[in-house]
Amino acid sequence: MKKYRVLVFSNVPAHANPCDIYVCEQQPAVDLMQSAAASSALSEVGFIYPEHNHHILRIFSPKCEMQSCLHATLAAHFVFNKKRLNEFSDGLLFQQQKTNAVYTANKISLPVTCLTSAQIFNKFEGQLPSFLSSCVSSWAATTASGRLRLMVELANEQQVKHLQPEVFNSVSHDNPMLESFFIYSALDDSGSYAGRMFAPALGISEDPVNGNSCIALFSKLRLDDEKLTAIKVKQNEGAWVEINLLNTQAFVTAYCSIEHEYLFNAEISA
Repeated sequence: MKKYRVLVFSNVPAHANPCDIYVCEQQPAVDLMQSAAASSALSEVGFIYPEHNHHILRIFSPKCEMQSCLHATLAAHFVFNKKRLNEFSDGLLFQQQKTNAVYTANKISLPVTCLTSAQIFNKFEGQLPSFLSSCVSSWAATTASGRLRLMVELANEQQVKHLQPEVFNSVSHDNPMLESFFIYSALDDSGSYAGRMFAPALGISEDPVNGNSCIALFSKLRLDDEKLTAIKVKQNEGAWVEINLLNTQAFVTAYCSIEHEYLFNAEISA
């Protein structure tokens, strides 16, 4: 078994969102995968193992198995292609779906599905906490688990920067239907935004870079303006999430690199 520490969205460790990807010879036990994620000090951890003619990808946060995670999916596809697992497999399946990634030496591009109008709620019906009450707008989007991602637009980037992750702990506790929070603002450049994502319910105080939140934002903006074809979201000073529409398909492209590679003598299987 091998473990790869993958830097996603930036090749600079301080700016990237790192993800551990385990490549296993057989399916690991679920409790061991969860334990590895809980002890990783990372937002998510991915596991790749063979099954029939394909390889399977499963993703865990420190608290639970994830039904969707763009960050870990990008990292897994990067390892799957860079380490040439794709040469001995009919593809990498996540949630029983095969994704055709576009791989280059230091980038991976994934087609993504935009949210529909039925998955986006133009107004959040709950009560916003006082520190967000002066927001420009608030709305919500469904997540893969069926819960909600609260999306809040603030007036400027400085307001986004000044937020402390711990302020979302009580909000999350009091609103169990809220899985995560994405706080963003428009930047001066057209189509550019700054954003931060918090998900204490998933054991993630703050996700350094979160692609799924950016897809939700792109989906909402596309519903409001069908001529929109691209956005960039700055998640920290050195990492951007770029979403582009090619014909009718949206793609997320990310810089990736392998920071460390570890070899284990034993499999983490039952």
